[in-house]
Amino acid sequence: MIGRIFRVFLNSYAESAKLEERYCRLTTRLGWVTVAVAVLALLPAMYYSRLMLGMPMEGGPIEGMRLKMLAWIVFIIVATPFAFYAGMILVYGAFGLVMFVLGRFSWGQALDFCLRAKYPVKWYRQNP
Repeated sequence: MIGRIFRVFLNSYAESAKLEERYCRLTTRLGWVTVAVAVLALLPAMYYSRLMLGMPMEGGPIEGMRLKMLAWIVFIIVATPFAFYAGMILVYGAFGLVMFVLGRFSWGQALDFCLRAKYPVKWYRQNP
Protein backbone atom coordinates (compact mmCIF):
# COMPACT_ATOMS: atom_id res chain seq x y z
CA MET A 1 0.00 0.00 0.00
CA ILE A 2 2.77 2.45 0.88
CA GLY A 3 4.57 1.65 -2.39
CA ARG A 4 1.37 2.42 -4.28
CA ILE A 5 1.09 5.78 -2.51
CA PHE A 6 4.69 6.65 -3.38
CA ARG A 7 4.06 5.62 -7.00
CA VAL A 8 1.13 8.08 -7.21
CA PHE A 9 3.34 10.94 -6.02
CA LEU A 10 6.27 10.03 -8.27
CA ASN A 11 4.05 9.66 -11.35
CA SER A 12 2.36 12.95 -10.57
CA TYR A 13 5.73 14.69 -10.31
CA ALA A 14 6.97 13.20 -13.59
CA GLU A 15 3.77 14.11 -15.41
CA SER A 16 3.73 17.68 -14.09
CA ALA A 17 6.89 18.44 -16.09
CA LYS A 18 4.91 17.74 -19.28
CA LEU A 19 2.11 20.20 -18.48
CA GLU A 20 1.56 23.64 -19.96
CA GLU A 21 3.11 26.37 -17.84
CA ARG A 22 -0.12 27.63 -16.25
CA TYR A 23 -1.23 24.12 -15.30
CA CYS A 24 2.22 23.35 -13.95
CA ARG A 25 1.97 26.40 -11.67
CA LEU A 26 -1.55 25.38 -10.63
CA THR A 27 -0.51 21.84 -9.71
CA THR A 28 2.51 23.20 -7.82
CA ARG A 29 0.22 25.41 -5.74
CA LEU A 30 -2.16 22.52 -5.14
CA GLY A 31 0.82 20.44 -4.07
CA TRP A 32 1.90 23.01 -1.50
CA VAL A 33 -1.64 23.17 -0.10
CA THR A 34 -1.56 19.37 0.07
CA VAL A 35 1.68 19.49 2.05
CA ALA A 36 0.18 22.01 4.48
CA VAL A 37 -2.95 19.88 4.99
CA ALA A 38 -0.87 16.74 5.52
CA VAL A 39 1.41 18.39 8.06
CA LEU A 40 -1.60 19.78 9.92
CA ALA A 41 -3.09 16.27 9.95
CA LEU A 42 0.15 14.79 11.30
CA LEU A 43 0.32 17.13 14.27
CA PRO A 44 -2.72 15.69 16.10
CA ALA A 45 -1.68 12.17 15.07
CA MET A 46 1.71 12.72 16.69
CA TYR A 47 0.16 14.22 19.81
CA TYR A 48 -2.47 11.54 20.37
CA SER A 49 -0.11 8.68 19.56
CA ARG A 50 2.25 9.97 22.27
CA LEU A 51 -0.68 10.09 24.69
CA MET A 52 -1.76 6.56 23.75
CA LEU A 53 1.73 5.25 24.36
CA GLY A 54 1.96 7.03 27.73
CA MET A 55 5.00 9.09 26.82
CA PRO A 56 5.68 12.33 28.73
CA MET A 57 4.45 15.42 26.90
CA GLU A 58 6.58 18.01 28.66
CA GLY A 59 10.06 16.72 28.05
CA GLY A 60 10.48 14.59 31.15
CA PRO A 61 12.89 11.69 31.31
CA ILE A 62 12.10 8.80 29.04
CA GLU A 63 14.07 6.22 31.02
CA GLY A 64 12.62 2.77 30.42
CA MET A 65 10.51 4.01 27.49
CA ARG A 66 12.81 3.13 24.63
CA LEU A 67 10.37 0.62 23.19
CA LYS A 68 7.52 3.14 23.38
CA MET A 69 9.70 5.76 21.69
CA LEU A 70 10.62 3.31 18.96
CA ALA A 71 6.93 2.41 18.49
CA TRP A 72 6.06 6.10 18.25
CA ILE A 73 8.75 6.72 15.62
CA VAL A 74 7.61 3.72 13.57
CA PHE A 75 4.00 4.91 13.81
CA ILE A 76 4.95 8.37 12.51
CA ILE A 77 7.01 6.88 9.68
CA VAL A 78 4.09 4.68 8.63
CA ALA A 79 1.45 7.41 9.13
CA THR A 80 3.24 10.07 7.08
CA PRO A 81 2.53 8.66 3.58
CA PHE A 82 -1.09 8.04 4.55
CA ALA A 83 -1.43 11.63 5.81
CA PHE A 84 -0.01 12.98 2.56
CA TYR A 85 -2.27 10.77 0.46
CA ALA A 86 -5.30 11.83 2.53
CA GLY A 87 -4.24 15.46 2.08
CA MET A 88 -3.98 14.93 -1.66
CA ILE A 89 -7.45 13.38 -1.76
CA LEU A 90 -8.88 16.32 0.20
CA VAL A 91 -7.21 19.09 -1.81
CA TYR A 92 -7.32 17.50 -5.27
CA GLY A 93 -10.80 16.13 -4.58
CA ALA A 94 -12.13 19.57 -3.66
CA PHE A 95 -10.50 21.10 -6.73
CA GLY A 96 -11.78 18.28 -8.95
CA LEU A 97 -15.28 18.71 -7.56
CA VAL A 98 -15.21 22.45 -8.26
CA MET A 99 -13.98 21.80 -11.80
CA PHE A 100 -16.73 19.19 -12.27
CA VAL A 101 -19.39 21.65 -11.08
CA LEU A 102 -17.99 24.30 -13.44
CA GLY A 103 -18.17 21.79 -16.30
CA ARG A 104 -14.43 21.68 -17.01
CA PHE A 105 -13.91 18.10 -15.80
CA SER A 106 -16.02 15.03 -16.43
CA TRP A 107 -16.83 12.91 -13.38
CA GLY A 108 -14.18 10.37 -14.41
CA GLN A 109 -11.55 13.09 -14.78
CA ALA A 110 -12.45 14.49 -11.36
CA LEU A 111 -12.06 11.04 -9.78
CA ASP A 112 -8.76 10.41 -11.58
CA PHE A 113 -7.51 13.80 -10.47
CA CYS A 114 -8.56 13.16 -6.88
CA LEU A 115 -7.41 9.58 -6.38
CA ARG A 116 -4.45 9.25 -8.74
CA ALA A 117 -3.40 12.88 -9.43
CA LYS A 118 -3.91 12.10 -13.12
CA TYR A 119 -4.17 15.29 -15.14
CA PRO A 120 -6.62 15.85 -18.02
CA VAL A 121 -5.15 15.35 -21.49
CA LYS A 122 -5.89 18.95 -22.51
CA TRP A 123 -3.50 20.22 -19.78
CA TYR A 124 -0.45 18.76 -21.52
CA ARG A 125 1.76 20.69 -23.93
CA GLN A 126 0.83 20.12 -27.55
CA ASN A 127 4.46 20.14 -28.76
CA PRO A 128 6.57 18.41 -26.06
